[in-house]
Amino acid sequence: MNVVANDYAESILLVVERQNSSYLRKRRGRKNAAGVSLSLYLRIYRASAGITTLSQLRNSVRSQFDIMSKVVGVLALQGSFAEHIDCLEACVRENGHNVEVIAVKTQQELARCDSLIIPGGESTAISQIAERTGLHEHLYQFVRTPGKSAWGTCAGLIFLSNQVANQAALLKPLGILDVTVERNAFGRQLQSFEKDCDFSSFWDHDGPFPTVFIRAPVISKINSKNVEVLYTLQRDDGSEQIVAVRQGSILGTSFHPELGSDTRFHDWFLRTFVL
Repeated sequence: MNVVANDYAESILLVVERQNSSYLRKRRGRKNAAGVSLSLYLRIYRASAGITTLSQLRNSVRSQFDIMSKVVGVLALQGSFAEHIDCLEACVRENGHNVEVIAVKTQQELARCDSLIIPGGESTAISQIAERTGLHEHLYQFVRTPGKSAWGTCAGLIFLSNQVANQAALLKPLGILDVTVERNAFGRQLQSFEKDCDFSSFWDHDGPFPTVFIRAPVISKINSKNVEVLYTLQRDDGSEQIVAVRQGSILGTSFHPELGSDTRFHDWFLRTFVL
């Protein structure tokens, strides 16, 4: 079965990703080297695997045949999701990564993802919209699924954390990052700032990386030995504040790498957590 499947994997995924049968009808007469038509193979494959939906078929084929690009979703409920999408797409073009970037607003779109970025914005608003649309529980499960990865920036970091020191009543975090986060730790909008950071302690890169902090949170406490501190910001007044952590396949940053033309941080994320 796998010999036949490998010959058809690309065609199968084209059928599935288009979510309709028009492509299949056009290819009805095509046969592979084993003399099996694409339409017959699809029927055999779905029956043998107990598959009843296109979503199940897509996930099954992608898991068995390493020909499909990885899918990175950006949660598009509120905040700077468009900037993340633009930055990711530029990164993919510049580096030739086999990655598809999609906006995620529904359970079906989330199910397609190998990795998810939760953007900056307003953590309470993101949480409330996720609850109202029925997506919150699926996000909760996604970040706990083996083989998946996630990255939260600013509000996304808050949403991923399991403790928020000054938590709003309507905020319901996903609780996957074992850290305590303090919201708006640098002050309000007027206290927002930019800073060039040297991330060479965890990432081999050329030159400083420009970061943007907008009403940014900080990580005030590490609640598990499984959390790795990636970067501690040195403030002008001599204080130190944790602004980047990793726990397995989950990344959290206080800053906004997407607000600029430098795609290197997104490239590092893709190479480290996705590809």
